[in-house]
Amino acid sequence: MPVRERRPALRAAGRFTAGAALCFALAAPLAARGRVEEPAAGEIRNGEWRFAVTAFDTAALPPSRRVTGDRLMNSLVHALTRVERHIRPAPEYTWYENAVRETDRSEAAKKLAVRHEERSRLLFQGHGEWRYTRDLRVMDRDIAALEAAYHAAVEARPVVENAPVLRIEGADAQGVFPVPPGDGRETEFCVGRNADAFMTGAVSEYYGRVLVTVRVYARYARAWIYEDTTIFSPEDLVPAMEELVSRLAGAIQGAPPAAVRVVTEPEGAMLLLKGRYAGRSLGASARAENRAGIIEAAPGRAEISVRADDHYTRTFSVDLESGVLSDITVTLTPLGRTLLMVRDVGEPASVYRGALYLGRTPLLTEIPSGSAAYIHLAGPDGASAATIIPANLGEGNYGISLRLRPPLPEGRTERARRQFYGAWARFWIAMPLSVLINGFAISLIDAYNANPAGTEEQLNEAQRWYWATVASDVLVLLFLGESIGRAVYYARVSSRLVPALERDF
Repeated sequence: MPVRERRPALRAAGRFTAGAALCFALAAPLAARGRVEEPAAGEIRNGEWRFAVTAFDTAALPPSRRVTGDRLMNSLVHALTRVERHIRPAPEYTWYENAVRETDRSEAAKKLAVRHEERSRLLFQGHGEWRYTRDLRVMDRDIAALEAAYHAAVEARPVVENAPVLRIEGADAQGVFPVPPGDGRETEFCVGRNADAFMTGAVSEYYGRVLVTVRVYARYARAWIYEDTTIFSPEDLVPAMEELVSRLAGAIQGAPPAAVRVVTEPEGAMLLLKGRYAGRSLGASARAENRAGIIEAAPGRAEISVRADDHYTRTFSVDLESGVLSDITVTLTPLGRTLLMVRDVGEPASVYRGALYLGRTPLLTEIPSGSAAYIHLAGPDGASAATIIPANLGEGNYGISLRLRPPLPEGRTERARRQFYGAWARFWIAMPLSVLINGFAISLIDAYNANPAGTEEQLNEAQRWYWATVASDVLVLLFLGESIGRAVYYARVSSRLVPALERDF
């Protein structure tokens, strides 16, 4: 065969492989080019309310009494860590809304100005006409998008979190309190600490009693928004601190907490408030006897779930009002019953539902409708069988036959797992090697095709690398097929077939 007659096959292979490599190389920059970052629509801003605590002034106390100030501060900080959210009043919400709007507007304007400056410098960078035209088109498209983003920021009304999460600064929460700022430097202190508000106070002695003053400064108001003074005897320290802490926590929260009491039938159901465990419910008699079972929560809409064994779960929403105790009575509906006949295929075996022993096969048992049940058979010499009864089975009479199976040989599952992982590793080693081989082949084939005076030796070298690419691709496919086969085998070894349920009678 003449030498030049083998060029078309080599050229076609080179075009295919080079085209694939070019697609991979250009995919990322082409996808990222020309993008303009835009804020998420409907994003809620200022989700945290940062609170700082400064050291109380205890200089007026005698040295033996200064420990009272330390105990008071620790109690206040501990109480504030239990406050989850701060409810913003209307003036504070408006202030943060305006601050966010100005920030967005300023950032949009800066981005637009930077892009305009880059466009102005484009003419003096000395690029060719084709590149200058391309970059100019990209710049104009970005500037148009940034101008639209700027106008949107000017006209938008940002959404600010109405009940942000209260977060105490890290060092303050650990009991390391900075010195309070001087008069007139409160706002500067908030800016330096990146705090929305801070608390300070003083503890002094007044005719043998303890005088405590607590004040809270808010950055949005540029003023002290809370001040509380109390006086008590040293022996009344604990109840006095509890009262002071209660008032401060309510003020920081923004509203007195709401309360809810759930009475259920049956008694003692588990209560979940906003997805968190909140205790056990009361019965009708317990509600009339005492105030137990009252759950405090932040005002607003809350989701409550009531759960009890062998009963349907009830989930409902309730609007909790500040300072109001909401009494809720819930009657749970018992689950329906499904009759299940458990038979063995072979010798009798012990039947378990979960960890509960039910008896020996054949066995007729009841399971609650609407909840899944795990049925397990245990026989001699480690033989076993198991199945899961689905939750959507519904009421009725069903039967199931289980065959005891001997335990799997020791190490069989582990061996199948190692074989699967080994095949998967071989595939991921062979694939990058195949990519490298294809790269070398592309270079040699392109070099030969670009040289009209190519020698027979160059042709043979390019031909060998071409067949090397074919062999590497086949090897990758073989390892991929092995990985899939090993995965299927591993799944079969590590699992058992679940028998089908059947209508029994």
